[in-house]
Amino acid sequence: MPGHEWDVTELAHPHTARTCTWIVRTADESDVADGLVYISTPESMYPAEDFIAMYTTDTRRIAMALLATADRPDHVAAGIPRLEDHRPTP
Repeated sequence: MPGHEWDVTELAHPHTARTCTWIVRTADESDVADGLVYISTPESMYPAEDFIAMYTTDTRRIAMALLATADRPDHVAAGIPRLEDHRPTP
């Protein structure tokens, strides 16, 4: 598929020796551009060959969720309190 591609290789895992690579692609050619993002996860049946297609809105939502969840343990590990940590739940 013509377009941009990002390969993200995870840092070494403490409990396994496998290399985990995520591949994210876009299709930029006008005849195949369909507004989707293509993702191959390390758990794919054929990593780097087996892709799932996701709408751009869903990929943005997942990206924001990953950023938010990565932010939480960083703050806890650094011992930095945040206002969100002390808000009463409705």
